[in-house]
Amino acid sequence: RTEIAEYDNECYLMGLIAALREMERYGVNRGQALDLPSVEICLRLGQSLEEVLMQFNFRNSALRQRFDGVKYSVKRLESLSYEITMARQRAGEPTSLEQPIATEDALEMEILSDSKR
Repeated sequence: RTEIAEYDNECYLMGLIAALREMERYGVNRGQALDLPSVEICLRLGQSLEEVLMQFNFRNSALRQRFDGVKYSVKRLESLSYEITMARQRAGEPTSLEQPIATEDALEMEILSDSKR
């Protein structure tokens, strides 16, 4: 037997959903700085997770309530992305279509620098 704790599928899915909530918080914080590429990365992650979770039949369990929260997180990130795009257009700044999206390495470096603050 190994020293690694074993978790069931439900616990694993709860962890994924909790991770998305943290990505939502990160996206909202980056949105305050009008960092559209980072918000779009969080949004794509949320949309991907939502798409995968739709394949499950959660019925009326705790996972169903958490899954509903995933939908609200995605909706919030979509709204944030739209608001940032509009704010940048009003200010005459380039939008995400006019500039490259941050790479995964750049996102990792940004997360590390934010955690050191």
